[in-house]
Amino acid sequence: MIYLFQAIRNRFGINDETTFQIQYYDNECESYVDIEDCTQIADMTKLHCRILSAVPATIVTHNLPSCPPATDEQLTSDENSVAHSEWPLKFEFPVEKLPSRVCDALEKQVNLCHPKQRYLRGLLLHTLCDTAVKIKSHPDHSQKVDMAKSIILQWPYLTEQIGRGFDGWLASIVDCLKSTRRTLGIVNKARSSAVLNRKRANAISTPVKQ
Repeated sequence: MIYLFQAIRNRFGINDETTFQIQYYDNECESYVDIEDCTQIADMTKLHCRILSAVPATIVTHNLPSCPPATDEQLTSDENSVAHSEWPLKFEFPVEKLPSRVCDALEKQVNLCHPKQRYLRGLLLHTLCDTAVKIKSHPDHSQKVDMAKSIILQWPYLTEQIGRGFDGWLASIVDCLKSTRRTLGIVNKARSSAVLNRKRANAISTPVKQ
């Protein structure tokens, strides 16, 4: 793992003071997740280098699992990487963009998790997701977590009583991001094609009941 980190620093000129996290794409989660052990990833896996300070991030490909020092041919930047360096180190909820009716409800500590408050909850989520997709069209899992945490940090009374306190918000954010991208006409053709091909493959492999 140390060789991989050093190879990335050398290839892209990242100084020793800069910290970053290596992630790989998890098909089940449909997002990048942190790598704790490089032996857990398959050969020629595309990796996401998430910079944790103000240095541009990139996507790299590395031959695994032996993890020797990588060559220039093994580490390549991804031209389709979207604005990774623009994601803030500390994501804060865009309170100033909330509709006045939502602000009024929050000041009165109205429980937006209640089914009767579905409309106001939706307005809050769309405000959050509309801001996020303008920074990065497809936030990864850790960035979605940042978004969910921004809600309960801004309004602690909205913290859920089970799980991590934001898991319900996180699930709603995943759905709301999809809706927001459709509304704004943001389409990732490569991603859509991959999802469609996966659905077709599942349909073919699923036996038809007679």
